[in-house]
Amino acid sequence: MTLNKYDVLSSLDTNTYNWNCRVRAQTIWKGISRETKKCFGINIIFLDDSNNRIQAFINQKFLEKLKEDIVEGEIYALSNFKVKHYVGDETYHAVRIDKHIYFTEHTNCVKDNSQGLQIEPYGFDLFALEEIEKSASDNRFLIDVGGIVQNYRPIVSTIKNDVETRRLIFDITDGRSFVKVTLFNEFGEQYEAALAPKKNEAIVIIMSAAKIHFYDGKVNLTNYPATRLYANPHHYSVEYMKKRPMLEVSSDEEEEETNIISVADLKSLGNDFIQKRVSVEITVKRLNEKENWTIPHPDKRFRVLTLCSDLSGCIAITFPDAEVCIIIDKSVFDIHADYTEVLYETSLTLFSIQFAFNEF
Repeated sequence: MTLNKYDVLSSLDTNTYNWNCRVRAQTIWKGISRETKKCFGINIIFLDDSNNRIQAFINQKFLEKLKEDIVEGEIYALSNFKVKHYVGDETYHAVRIDKHIYFTEHTNCVKDNSQGLQIEPYGFDLFALEEIEKSASDNRFLIDVGGIVQNYRPIVSTIKNDVETRRLIFDITDGRSFVKVTLFNEFGEQYEAALAPKKNEAIVIIMSAAKIHFYDGKVNLTNYPATRLYANPHHYSVEYMKKRPMLEVSSDEEEEETNIISVADLKSLGNDFIQKRVSVEITVKRLNEKENWTIPHPDKRFRVLTLCSDLSGCIAITFPDAEVCIIIDKSVFDIHADYTEVLYETSLTLFSIQFAFNEF
């Protein structure tokens, strides 16, 4: 018996229409015109058995030609479709890649009942809460985050210009950072019914395709038509957050001052200092050039492994993206753009010169 061959979503390109994929419709939402308030099509997040994701769009004129309605959560055999690059002016993509699937009149999308490889019920590109503010100015993408629910409030209602707005407000924390979440109207009511009975329990949520905005000068996450909220889902990040030490984080808490300690003292700290803030003055002595200095997914970011020291000793320190960008005043993309005409090794060497032997 010949096994069915399917294309993985990560291999899709714009060179052909003859694609054949087996995918789960993880999320479906309507595209509504701001001017006419009418639906001009539907958007879908597709997920395959390799946990690759891509966003798809079906124009309203092609919806009626489909043999059956596409249902959120079901698995489909999808074939004969276009792959297009975004042109640059679209906003609020739910998946952080530069291309999407576009249905045509020849596209087939049929429910798949075969015993194929397992496709997970959902997939995410999770960002740390501390990275949200840095992404707030980029409205091209929505964001996936996770955290433990804190400071849960009952839903509140306000009326302005005879229009009622209902808000469900709570915080989420990963133990180091927190962010406020505001869910509006029917979306908030839907999740209040799910969260309210568990408000005295430890609830870990994953908020998929959340919209970032500022309210009173602070970062806030809100719902968008693509947004989905999962409470205590079966996902590795949930188990990780349940097991890791958690700090009680208050939204009104001021940053605690820390004294500068030596590397020797830092290495002698016990488990009660896990996730706590400390300060050291060190010199970067060496970069580990055998390891990748970037994380490619969900969006390319720095992760630099170093050997640092002071007069008391040496310690290995990993510098994440935000700190590296501040130190060298460049992003990953700036580094690549500066050295597009030279080899990767040369780019890394020049990057090392910019970063190493600095005091922090």
